[in-house]
Amino acid sequence: ALTPYTITASAGIGGSITPTGNATVASGGSQNYTIAAASGYKIADVKVDGVSKGAISSYTFSSVTANHTIAASFSVASGITVFGTNAGGAAFTGADGTAYKADSYYSGGTAKTITATIAGTSDDVLYQSYRYGSTTAGSVMSYSIPVANGTYSVVLKFADNVGTGQRVFDVKMEGTTVLSNFDIYAKAGNNTAYDVTVPVSVADGVLNIGSV
Repeated sequence: ALTPYTITASAGIGGSITPTGNATVASGGSQNYTIAAASGYKIADVKVDGVSKGAISSYTFSSVTANHTIAASFSVASGITVFGTNAGGAAFTGADGTAYKADSYYSGGTAKTITATIAGTSDDVLYQSYRYGSTTAGSVMSYSIPVANGTYSVVLKFADNVGTGQRVFDVKMEGTTVLSNFDIYAKAGNNTAYDVTVPVSVADGVLNIGSV
């Protein structure tokens, strides 16, 4: 009798490998795999039995006589939006074609929506909803977004209508304070879009963002 062997396939965040999981292959048989990156990502490496094969899009095991593993990893494609969410609101597609998911990957805080026109943008919807928290009220807000390891430019989109000094807060990313004593109204005025771009590196597969 010919002994069957197992090939275990896995893929990191940012793409897929097909088929995935465990495949049973007869002794002397073959098994083909296809690797594909998701939108905003590229293939970083494919390892077969722990040995790098480079950024390949397919691989075939031939004349199988042992168990094997194949693992694909992915990295961020430069200049492409990997993830967007409309904090406190519904899914929305921006004027530039960026697709924002409905508010997701958050913990704590309260969602709120306003109807006022927002100056300085054609994407009013993104600035008319928000999620807020308060340390004094015991409702600290944070986001934990699964992404491939790499360096990102995170764009935070703000607008405010309550007056200077009424909402002052810090923003942390990956445990580091990136905005301190931030006052949207003092920066932009009433119901006016104000964007802040922050570079951040992720090494554990999760982008952590918190506001206090």
